[in-house]
Amino acid sequence: MFDNLNSFHNTVAESKEERDQHDKLLAVATKAQRLLIICTALLFLAVGLWLYFGSINETRSTQALIMEYDNNLDNSNQMAITEFLVWLGVEDASLMIVGTPVYMDCNQFSSNTVTLNGQITDITPLSSNEPNLTQVMTELARGQPYKVAISNGDINLDSSMVDQKCWAQFEVGKVSPIQYFFSG
Repeated sequence: MFDNLNSFHNTVAESKEERDQHDKLLAVATKAQRLLIICTALLFLAVGLWLYFGSINETRSTQALIMEYDNNLDNSNQMAITEFLVWLGVEDASLMIVGTPVYMDCNQFSSNTVTLNGQITDITPLSSNEPNLTQVMTELARGQPYKVAISNGDINLDSSMVDQKCWAQFEVGKVSPIQYFFSG
């Protein structure tokens, strides 16, 4: 019976030593550890504030078809004008206004990609039953067709670019990162 009592006291003493060791491991003992915890907390706070109060550009992307390229300069802003077709959903079309920045990647030749940066100067909804749209409708049809004109500075496109497919990105505004990630 006394052996069991000593065994019990030994077990309690060992448990106390283990608990003390665990407490030492969990305790923040040095200034470097405290500094690391503070820096980590500040980093999480900064990321959280950026997610809520920050702003990023929201873009919409779609395929486009170059209809017409005019090397003649527009008198109002001395920029070349490119007209292209895009098919946009109702929501995306409502976000596009004159002055919206546009970025287009077009393959001018088999290995040469031309990027057009410009702003929308005109956006016009088209009827989907126009004769020249029937062939293109089968390839690009998503939503309603729009004819969009952009001013694209001094980039000279080859005349073979007409009827070429491009990839167009429209900047439609700024949103907080959390809205952007959860908007779908």
